[in-house]
Amino acid sequence: MTHEILRTLITTSVALTLSVSTVVLLSKSFRAGFGAQIAYALWIVVPISLVIALLPAPMRPLTTRVSAPAFDGMRASASSHEHAPPSIDLQAYSILVWIGGVFLSIALLARQQRRFVRALGFLRHEADGTLRSETGVGCPALLGLFRPVIVLPADFERQYTGDERDLILAHETVHLRRGDVHANALVAAARCVFWFHPLVHIAAQRFHIDQEMACDAGVIAQFPTRRQAYARAMLRAQRVENYALLGCQWPSHPIKERITMLQYPLPTRRSKACGVVLAAVLLSAASYAAWAVQPGRAAPVDDDWRTKLDNFAPKGVSVDAVHMDGVLLKITGDATSSDKIARFVHDLAESPRLSNVDLKSVTEADGRFHYEISASRLQGEAKLSDKNAAGIGEALKGTLQHLAPSGVIVTNVSVASDGKIQVAGTADSAQTVDAFTAKIEQIKIFDAASHVSTAPGQKQSVAFELGSWIRIVNAGL
Repeated sequence: MTHEILRTLITTSVALTLSVSTVVLLSKSFRAGFGAQIAYALWIVVPISLVIALLPAPMRPLTTRVSAPAFDGMRASASSHEHAPPSIDLQAYSILVWIGGVFLSIALLARQQRRFVRALGFLRHEADGTLRSETGVGCPALLGLFRPVIVLPADFERQYTGDERDLILAHETVHLRRGDVHANALVAAARCVFWFHPLVHIAAQRFHIDQEMACDAGVIAQFPTRRQAYARAMLRAQRVENYALLGCQWPSHPIKERITMLQYPLPTRRSKACGVVLAAVLLSAASYAAWAVQPGRAAPVDDDWRTKLDNFAPKGVSVDAVHMDGVLLKITGDATSSDKIARFVHDLAESPRLSNVDLKSVTEADGRFHYEISASRLQGEAKLSDKNAAGIGEALKGTLQHLAPSGVIVTNVSVASDGKIQVAGTADSAQTVDAFTAKIEQIKIFDAASHVSTAPGQKQSVAFELGSWIRIVNAGL
């Protein structure tokens, strides 16, 4: 779980870096060539890139190499690993630090917003639907996440002329109509989630500047002959130190840059169309880049193979996932010791259905040993050599004796040349034979059949036929 969270954070951080850098570098050129509104619309590249980055990554092929596992080295170091002090899970601590930073950022944001609202003083409702601030600090402004409302200073009529008041109200109305308060809320949320990413905070400032300039451009498009009055209204606004992160304020952002923009001619329809096309091309390129830079996802998980290998694994070893890509397998899981993993790899290497079995990695965390094993799955009918048959018989004898209830003794397990498995032993009663049969049948790859013969005064002789080992390996092992 922690690995997936960190992977998502890294993937989205890379997508943010690429998309934000691109927009910041191009926004000024877009503003000069296609207008401030197109430059502001360019920021849509960032959230779309984030969404694209969360889509399933391109499939990466599984690779394997032919090499002999280092069993001897693992066994030599097993006891020292098991007695070593537990290692620190850096991933878990990183997630805790990140969560702490998120909550701290939210608390700071809420504190700044609350200070701004308190500085407004008493808010009086007006007949036109606006609010009047008792102090007027930071006003005019558009506030409210769910029901945004325009807040005006108490001396609004005395501070601004009639033309200036109309332009300011038009400015805040453009913010309201475009949903800029909600866009600013998303930016604030991104700053909280990616509090560790310096480029996100720089981008937030540039975003607000482009937002105000786009709003200015929208007002000038409505009132093209009132540029001077609009500039005077900006100069009359009082500078404030405390800004509302969840809102849009008139007295904010670089006044010089906004007034300079008023001198630009309005973009023509043709230039706007060219800007839209270029923005769409940029959006497509950035989206593809955000998707392509993701770490490749593994091949699909095969639950059938996972179940069979989990049953095949020695006690103390669990198989969490088996990823398949054609004949290539990637097996991951954990074990109680590195010795157990070495035994598991050895058993896999002895399987007639697998080849190129290779232990890729072993890491220790939280008292468990996590492993990754690669292997190739052989095609066609499995063949058993005499050596493999004898080894399989000995391994099954120990396994079956471990499964046997009290009163049952497994005396011999033989594997014929055709792969059939014969089990012989003794039992003290028919009930113990039935219990043994039931346990064997729980292992779904075995088809257990029993034959019981008795002699007066002697223990019952038991014979099992567990089907064909070749049939078993062809089914998955």
